[in-house]
Amino acid sequence: NSVFLAVPLATLISFSFASNISNYVEWRNLSPAIKTTYTAGAIDSFINPLTPNNEHARFVKQFNSCLTTLHITMFEVAQMVDNFYLNPDNWSRTPQEAIRFQLMNGHCFHFFD
Repeated sequence: NSVFLAVPLATLISFSFASNISNYVEWRNLSPAIKTTYTAGAIDSFINPLTPNNEHARFVKQFNSCLTTLHITMFEVAQMVDNFYLNPDNWSRTPQEAIRFQLMNGHCFHFFD
C-alpha cells in the first residue's frame, strides 16, 4: 500500500503524456488506470524536480509526511484531479495545477510551513 511503490515506473510511463495533458479535455479522455499512472508521475516530478532548490528537501519531507499520514493513494490523487475539473472554470488548467490546488493547498496545507 505504499504511495511510492508505483511512482518510479509511473514516471517512465507518464513521461510521454506530460507534455500532452494540458487541460480537462485531454484529461477526460484518459482511462482511470492512465489517470492514476499520470498522477503518480506528476507527484514524482514534485518530489524529484529537475532543478531542486535549497528548500526542496524540507518540502519533500513535509509532502511525504502528508501522503503517509493521510494514507493518500495515487488513485485518490487522480480522483482529486477529476473533482477539480468538476468546476468548468478549471477546464483550461493542467492536472499539475489541480494536484497543487486539491492536494498540496487542500489536503496537505497543514503539513507545510
